Amino acid sequence: MQLTHVQLLVLDASGRILFEVEKPLPVIIGSGLKADIRLGEPGGVISKQHLLIQGGEGGFLVTDKSKNGTSRNGIPLPKDHPIFVSPTEKISIPGFTIALKVGHAHAKAHSGNPLAVCIIERGLQKSYPLAEAAVAWFTGASGLKLEAIAEANPANILAAYQRRGRTPLLLVAQDGEAKAKAFHPVESPSYPVTLNRAPMAIGEWALADLDVVHIKKHRVEIRNPAGAALLCVNPTCELLNSYDRTGNCVWCGYVLAGARSEPLC
Repeated sequence: MQLTHVQLLVLDASGRILFEVEKPLPVIIGSGLKADIRLGEPGGVISKQHLLIQGGEGGFLVTDKSKNGTSRNGIPLPKDHPIFVSPTEKISIPGFTIALKVGHAHAKAHSGNPLAVCIIERGLQKSYPLAEAAVAWFTGASGLKLEAIAEANPANILAAYQRRGRTPLLLVAQDGEAKAKAFHPVESPSYPVTLNRAPMAIGEWALADLDVVHIKKHRVEIRNPAGAALLCVNPTCELLNSYDRTGNCVWCGYVLAGARSEPLC
C-alpha cells in the first residue's frame, strides 16, 4: 500500500529534538521558500530543495537533490536517484537528522478497525475495540460501575437493559455504519457527563477520533489504535489533539510544543 502521509522528527547535530510534524506526501525539505519544511539558511550548506520524500509501497522514496549530500543510516545516497527508506529509518543532511514514520492520517484512513474506547480511572487503563464490544456506565449504591458488553449493536444493548429494568447513564458503542456513538439516556446530578469539557445533554451523540468524555473520575478517550495523539498540558484542558507539535491546542489555544505524546492505552 502506497503511503500518503509522513511523520518527521527533526533533530539537530547534537541529537536535540527541534520539532515533529506530519505532512502529506510528497515533501520537499530545503532552505528555499518553496520547501515544505525549511531547514538552514538560504545560501548555506542546505540546498533550496535539498531532498524529496515520496510515498512508496510500505515505505518512502527519498531522492537527494542537493550539492552537499544526503545519507541514510550514515550511507550517502546517490544524487537524483530515488532510494527506498523504511519507516523508522533515519536520514541525515548537514546539521540535521530526520526520522521518518508512517503518518497518523494514513494509518487512520487505512486502519481495518478504526476506533477503540480507552478508559482511564485512578491510574488504571483499559481499551476496548468498538467493533467488538460496547461499554456502559451505571450508577448505584456503590458508585459508578462500568460494564463491557460483547454485543456491539447499541439498539440491542439498550433494549436488553430495558427488559431488565436498567438504564445506563452512558453507553459508548459502534452503530450499524461502524461509527462511534454515545447514548446518554438519563442525567445524574452526582455524575455529570461532559464531551470535550462541554456538558453532554440527554440524547445520542456522534463521537470521533480524539474525542474525550468525562464521568466523574472516569476519562474516556475515543482513539484510533493505529495512531498517536498529543495531550494538551494545560491543566484546565487536557484534551487530545492531532500529532503536530508546531500548532496550538484546538480546544484552548495552548501551545503544543511541550505536549505529551499519548499512545492508545
